[in-house]
Amino acid sequence: MDGLIEFPGDTIENVEKFGLEIDNKSIDDVQIRFFDCRWRDMKGWKQTQIPLQIVLFPSAQRNGGVEFATVFYR
Repeated sequence: MDGLIEFPGDTIENVEKFGLEIDNKSIDDVQIRFFDCRWRDMKGWKQTQIPLQIVLFPSAQRNGGVEFATVFYR
């Protein structure tokens, strides 16, 4: 499967856990691109937590296909 899904100018804010979680994304599938996005006011975020989680399973042959361009975090 090929193609591109774009998320331009999105704002991710006021979340308790992850603002985004990506599980087992294959480079051979549709590409995902985030650009000019803003992440802010991550309520549950602490030094031991993260606002973004990408989970890669050992069984996957080729992970990838997610691009972050000009993403701002505050």
